[in-house]
Amino acid sequence: MRWEEELDERLSISDRFGISIGFYECDQNLYLEIVRSYSKSFGINIETEELDKRAIQWQVQRGSRSGRVAKQFVVSLLSSYQ
Repeated sequence: MRWEEELDERLSISDRFGISIGFYECDQNLYLEIVRSYSKSFGINIETEELDKRAIQWQVQRGSRSGRVAKQFVVSLLSSYQ
């Protein structure tokens, strides 16, 4: 999806329902905290050092660091553990 289409979709949601969706950047410590929390809630057993290393690689590849990226990473990680 092009960024223009994404922006149009967000504005459309806002217009229809009176809400807006924000995916705000966060610092690395908060990002890793979110990743660890999601990982724990999904029951993924992985050493913290390995989890952090993979999470940082994931966010570098995506060029973004947010709660949304953290969840995408953990869901991806979950699928590799099943």
